[in-house]
Amino acid sequence: MAQMSLFGPNEAGPDPKPADDRTVRLQLLITVKAAPNPSEKYGETVCVAGLRTDVLRPTWVRLYPINFRHLDSDEAFKKYDIVSIDAKPARQDQRHEHFDSKEALAIVALERYGDGRRLEDLTDSSVPPVQRLRSHFEFLRDEVVRYEYHRGCLYGNFGTEIVDHRDAIRDAVRHSLDKWASLIATTLVEAQRAGTVRADVDPEVTAGFLVNAWEGTLIRARTDRSPAAFDAFFSVFDTLLAPV
Repeated sequence: MAQMSLFGPNEAGPDPKPADDRTVRLQLLITVKAAPNPSEKYGETVCVAGLRTDVLRPTWVRLYPINFRHLDSDEAFKKYDIVSIDAKPARQDQRHEHFDSKEALAIVALERYGDGRRLEDLTDSSVPPVQRLRSHFEFLRDEVVRYEYHRGCLYGNFGTEIVDHRDAIRDAVRHSLDKWASLIATTLVEAQRAGTVRADVDPEVTAGFLVNAWEGTLIRARTDRSPAAFDAFFSVFDTLLAPV
């Protein structure tokens, strides 16, 4: 039996928001759970979105803000969990609370996820380039471990699950990965000039390799529920970039 794609050609778009502000009970299949995002008003919040499963035609719903870190253990949830919540439509918030298409939801989720990757740390010239690059991947590792290997990389998840269905999403994933690799390549060039990375490695090729290797490392680490894949990644990282 063929599986119907959520991103198929007959997409009808989202249902409009309810006309009133009454709280309603929703049942959602969580499909998007982005990295925590600091907020002056709400504290550390998580952008969450999913599909309503309690209506005849599944529709997208975006939930924000959720102070996920402060939820009780029996209220916490993972991606692909089905949860029941009480919610009401947002009226004052001008950000994307519903989207013209599922495509737009996915692209905004990618953008918000990228904002939480701390890519700006790669441009911090006050930190030696190799140290800043290693610290960047250590931050990503620590986040996965902190969430007990239940969280992967949204770039990789979308790259394996969705890009076959929509060109716009494939372009957004490719742009995100290219931006990440470009920042790594620039950091490697700085390190070569400083003499802390071997001069015979191609920065762009090596940056692409590190991004690709990291995505594979995440898959193995989450499969094993073990840091062994991370240890192997950093061992190769140190050997590959060590000056001759």
